[in-house]
Amino acid sequence: MGETLLFGLDKLDMLLRMATKDFSDALWSVRHGGLHSAHWILAHLVLSIQQEAGKAIVFGPELDKSLDYGAPHEEQPGDWLAVEDLWAMWDEGRAALAALWRARGPEEWSAPVPANNLGMRTVADGALFVLEHAVYHVGQLGALRRVEGLKGAV
Repeated sequence: MGETLLFGLDKLDMLLRMATKDFSDALWSVRHGGLHSAHWILAHLVLSIQQEAGKAIVFGPELDKSLDYGAPHEEQPGDWLAVEDLWAMWDEGRAALAALWRARGPEEWSAPVPANNLGMRTVADGALFVLEHAVYHVGQLGALRRVEGLKGAV
């Protein structure tokens, strides 16, 4: 199970970087309709993987509010960490998550988790959800690319 998830984590990183590789500074904070900005998405994904790795950090009150799922004041990028800092945090969180997943044995992967509204029953289900959730947001970045007139990332 761990090897498959690690492969997925590597592919997620590749897709996230491909989706944002040619974003201008201005494009990071653009928002169209109901889409989140790329800046928000990257910060949200950083928090998600750090939470899964047990390494969640505190960004500060302004960014914490913006990372709240669907927060009304999410588009205040002037108060946010720089995109470069978020990439460094992504790399740290991804490395911590990979180490955690690498260290888990079969019994840990099949351990039950508390009842939840996402239908996750085991630790492995939770890990799969982390990847699925991130891929959903990478899809939003693909939509943002197209709305902005950029070619598809893949």
